Amino acid sequence: MDTIWAHRGVPYKICIVSLGVGILPFLLGFSAPDWLWFSQIGDNGTEINGRFGLWELCLNYICTSNPLTGNQVVNDWFLTVVICQSLALPFYIVALVLAGLQNFAPRSWLRRLHIQMLKQLLHRDSETPEDLAFISGFLSFLGIIVFMIMTSEEVSRGAYYSWGFAMAFAGAAIPVLTGVLMCKTHAPTLTQHSQPPEPRVVQTLSPTDSRRPVRRPTERRNRHARRQAN
Repeated sequence: MDTIWAHRGVPYKICIVSLGVGILPFLLGFSAPDWLWFSQIGDNGTEINGRFGLWELCLNYICTSNPLTGNQVVNDWFLTVVICQSLALPFYIVALVLAGLQNFAPRSWLRRLHIQMLKQLLHRDSETPEDLAFISGFLSFLGIIVFMIMTSEEVSRGAYYSWGFAMAFAGAAIPVLTGVLMCKTHAPTLTQHSQPPEPRVVQTLSPTDSRRPVRRPTERRNRHARRQAN
């Protein structure tokens, strides 16, 4: 089966494999129950130990779904983090689907596509999968940066980032790096059929022509003038 994957270079193949593997830490970070472990002093002076992720909030080991806005642990800024992560996920999935079709679908099937836009997206020179992967990582990083800025005060008081945050960070870094490297190593190494060189025409003088004297134009004119005079 003839596919574009067979003509890709090794660096590009490594990037594709890395992009496929990178969805695992992304999903782990997206669904992790904890991004941050913290300890606070309640209104009555009791210590509150807790952790929270995108979707779950645990206080003193009692876990509930995380209200996104207006609670005592996270403020309204947390909604920005959730939106960025939620937007990054479909971009990542679409990038993987397009990269898989572009590289592993038979070239004969790609040529028979009737949807012109899809045919252009899956063309071997299209960099749409790389662009979508980069956008996914960028959105995820944007949410992570907001999260780090808004929780920096808690971290300075002893809170610490958990494994879910580490997975989310790795899941954002991989599509950004692979998206850039895939653009650099995108061009497939298709075999170019060499054209036979055009035959060169070499003019040679025959032995009889080489023995003929070369008459100069002045001699011809002088001979013609003498004939007219006679």
